[in-house]
Amino acid sequence: TWESRLLDARQPGGAFRVVLRREKGHKYDVEHHNGLLYIRTNRGAKDFRIVTAPSADPSETNWKSFVAHRPGVLVQNLEVFKDSLIVTEKSEGLARFRIHDVATGAWRELPFGEPVYWAASGQAPEYDSAFFRYTYQSLITPPSVYDLDMRSGIATLLKRQPVLGGYDQGQYT
Repeated sequence: TWESRLLDARQPGGAFRVVLRREKGHKYDVEHHNGLLYIRTNRGAKDFRIVTAPSADPSETNWKSFVAHRPGVLVQNLEVFKDSLIVTEKSEGLARFRIHDVATGAWRELPFGEPVYWAASGQAPEYDSAFFRYTYQSLITPPSVYDLDMRSGIATLLKRQPVLGGYDQGQYT
């Protein structure tokens, strides 16, 4: 059971307010973007879903679906940037990143070229950033850090762990 509280940053001496009262079995977390709250909730969604609600009144009667619940697809996280929202989902043991363009409403998924891998968000704290940092590795790709340009969709390799002994990834691809 989870509960979140918000404080208006323009009034740091103000009082925190509860987003949704604690309720047995209800788990949720909250992000804010342009006057809307994005609520990742397990209400009516074993594997979570994301709804939006006005920050002035986030009660369930004001919820609108943003990411629908899909059985077998765990909605793990939402990262908020000025121009994009990144949803991290896990399905069939694999993490997937879905990018939402705020201006157009379009969605796209970050493709990974290998069938089995591990990937995680780099938790970029800069709201104005146009880049999403993530880590990736697979059975043939050593641990690697990338920056994804969310406008162009181009990922740039920043760092890769060296593998000693003459390893050549090209011989496996």
